[in-house]
Amino acid sequence: MQIKIKLVLGFLIVVLMIILIGYVSYLQLSEISRPLSGEIPQSIEIVKNTSRLDSLAQFIRYYDEVLTQSARNYAFTQDKKWEERYRGVEPDLDAIIKEAIEEGDDIEKEFFSSVDAANKALVVMEYSAIDYVSNGQPADAIKILDSKEYWDQKKIYSDGLIDYISRRGAEYDQALLASTSVIESSTERTRNLLEYAQFMNVSLIIAALIIAMLVGFLISNSIVRPLTKIRDFANRISRGDLGEQIEIRSKDEIGELAGAFDDMRYSLKMVIDEYEKKKSKEDVVQMLADTTKEVEHVQKEMKDKERFFRSLIEHSWDGIILTDAKTRIIYASPSIKRILGYSPKELIGQDGMMRVYKGDLKMVTKLSEKLLATPGLTVTAKLRYKHKDGSWVWLESTATNLLKDPAVNAIVSNLREMKKKR
Repeated sequence: MQIKIKLVLGFLIVVLMIILIGYVSYLQLSEISRPLSGEIPQSIEIVKNTSRLDSLAQFIRYYDEVLTQSARNYAFTQDKKWEERYRGVEPDLDAIIKEAIEEGDDIEKEFFSSVDAANKALVVMEYSAIDYVSNGQPADAIKILDSKEYWDQKKIYSDGLIDYISRRGAEYDQALLASTSVIESSTERTRNLLEYAQFMNVSLIIAALIIAMLVGFLISNSIVRPLTKIRDFANRISRGDLGEQIEIRSKDEIGELAGAFDDMRYSLKMVIDEYEKKKSKEDVVQMLADTTKEVEHVQKEMKDKERFFRSLIEHSWDGIILTDAKTRIIYASPSIKRILGYSPKELIGQDGMMRVYKGDLKMVTKLSEKLLATPGLTVTAKLRYKHKDGSWVWLESTATNLLKDPAVNAIVSNLREMKKKR
């Protein structure tokens, strides 16, 4: 099996475990939320409706008392404020009775309908009494308010409210008891579900970690062990031991690499064997000596070139800065200190864009994005860059994208100072 397939399978196993944990958590949360969105709100709604009708009944009783006292006080005192109070409260009482009839069940509608009929009869008589008082006939008004017909309607009114309150009190207690029982049961079930959910989640997480570690170990072992054998085999070849064959039988890329190493070992062995047949030991020694001299000569040339280019860079009047793909500075030539006042050590590791003048930043950012998108591209820009002393230095920057060049692997920028702006 190829390494890529092994890694993908390992990743899929971990992803499936995460999906399983998420799905189980979702099912448990759905079970927990069921009573919170169903039984408990329904119980609360029952208690709420019962309490609402009780509140309306209390308002009806209160407003009825206000109307009765206002009518009688107006009849006895002829003070206009009692008439105004009566006329202000009477529509409120009528509206509350209609609301109670609308919200109640069939029995409650019957109670409040009888109250409504009695209230209408009382209002007619009370308005008649008020008119008598307004016309200067308070005695006739008192006669109406003390009449048997008036108090019969008051009794009907009062009896209807008493019957409702008596019935409603028992229903309210029953509804409250039932709702409390439902809420307590739902709370207990929710608590048990939470404990079970915690246990399941912890168990699944532990199982997922164990499986992930096991899969990681198996994949790692299937890669690291053959690589260790290949390393040891390469060390033996470097010491000249070409007699032992590498034994890796896996059919993945590592097995192919091992096969290539073994083919190389066999080819080297054949070449050396053939060469030893044709050349004497002295020839071999001479060849090795010549090879060593040639290698030393090449190394000397490389060192000389390195010193030449290093000296060229260090004494260049222009500054050189290397940045990676994230515009982070990875190298700065010594001449940068003369141009910007910063030593190379102060700049390395910092964002190369952080000291660009704000007015030039948009232009520089756009050029940088274009440069990063095109390997080998060279762009030139004039910009202002902040000096260590706080002033702004005009620079001419020529940058080339050499990120794809394995010998450089960076954006190379040549900086030439133009002038300073204080």
